[in-house]
Amino acid sequence: MADFLTKAICIVDEQVRFVEEQILISQKAANCSYHQKKEKLKWTGAVVSFVELCYALEAVGCINAGSITLKKMFDVLSDIFDIEVKEFSRTFIDVKNRVKDRTSFLDELKRALIERIEKAEEKPLKK
Repeated sequence: MADFLTKAICIVDEQVRFVEEQILISQKAANCSYHQKKEKLKWTGAVVSFVELCYALEAVGCINAGSITLKKMFDVLSDIFDIEVKEFSRTFIDVKNRVKDRTSFLDELKRALIERIEKAEEKPLKK
């Protein structure tokens, strides 16, 4: 009886491993087809602006409920935006050392969004 149970458990374990492998294969195929179908995004702004944005997202805690590390944040967003940031912590020192405007990119984003909202709210004149 014990041999029968041992063999049955081994068969079940093999089936579980097989299903897990199939799931991984499906996920990889789905990811590949997604990247093939979608146009790749390219960060065309300054690297320091990208660093400022990533640090701001991390500071607010709006990604993964604030549990993402800066390293992971940069790895993922660098891949999404096709940008290479070699030493993000060193670039952040440049942001911290700014005298005039420490958050120039974030301020620019805010100004641009407010302008867009105001344009969207404008009503066409009736004749």
